[in-house]
Amino acid sequence: FYSLDLYLERPRWQWAALYSLSALLGLASHLVFVSVLLASMAWTVWRLDSIHAPRKQIVRSLLMCHAAPSLFLAWLYFVDVRQLVEGGGKAHLSLIETYGTTLAWALGAPPRNAMKVLLCFASILMLGAGLRLLRREKTGSFVFFAGVVLVFPILLAVIRNAETIYVRYFIISIAFLLILSSYLLASLYYKGPAGKAVCFLLLGVFFAANGWHIAELFKYGRGHYRDAIRYMAGHSHSAEITIDSDNDFQVPLMLDYYADATEGRKVEYRLKKTGPWGAEWLVCQKESFDDPAPPHAQFAESGGYPYELVKTFPTAPLSGLRWYLYQKRAGSDEP
Repeated sequence: FYSLDLYLERPRWQWAALYSLSALLGLASHLVFVSVLLASMAWTVWRLDSIHAPRKQIVRSLLMCHAAPSLFLAWLYFVDVRQLVEGGGKAHLSLIETYGTTLAWALGAPPRNAMKVLLCFASILMLGAGLRLLRREKTGSFVFFAGVVLVFPILLAVIRNAETIYVRYFIISIAFLLILSSYLLASLYYKGPAGKAVCFLLLGVFFAANGWHIAELFKYGRGHYRDAIRYMAGHSHSAEITIDSDNDFQVPLMLDYYADATEGRKVEYRLKKTGPWGAEWLVCQKESFDDPAPPHAQFAESGGYPYELVKTFPTAPLSGLRWYLYQKRAGSDEP
């Protein structure tokens, strides 16, 4: 953003090269960066058109800044992105619900609280005020922020038409909404002692709210899958660890990734409830933003076998999955 702003102010190939390199790294990091690329293109055209730059200059600027990342994105699409398929997520979240939650999380919303609604509206007001503030400037940067925070993330989500939309799909929106908020805080800061007081008060509340989430992240991490697998290995009644779950996509992935936690014991994941006597362990999981209560009370049933809840493994808010371990009750070798 900074390098593109400098290029549009003083067109030099060094700034164009720095922007292109940054955009390439962004796209290589995660596909959500596409929103930044599209918003940057819109800003480039708007900025140059507003100063009545010749069409050749607009085309040259677009090529110098955006040709390399656009070609890289096209290559990435043909070799990888077009082959992607939906994973095994179970949550069914609407676009409006998820984007509203994103706006609330930008200000440090509690994971399950009515305050999320208030913070969502606060973010909307902050977005509107920030765009109005930048609209008065000649840089046209309001076009970029409107695009990267609001227009393109939502447009891409609609085009993708996925059944499940997560808050993390809008992580770029959060980042640039916070950058936009810095303009508002700076404006407040220069409005005398009262403005400075309000500015520091808002910053204090923001750091306190997000500090709580960071503390939760340090405490619980992004799930305790390794600990859960180690627990099953240490409490299995047979030499082989047999596992069933409520998600045949995500749980086997975790079992493969943390295979070293089995202490050398063989793991058999009984896909589609296979096996003559049922699995000894039933792994159930929940999203971090769901109610932390176990999906089944003290007891559960899978494949006709009774299971008892023995251990819960938490996760930090907005990060990872909670795991609930159910063990087959003793003496239930037949359904």
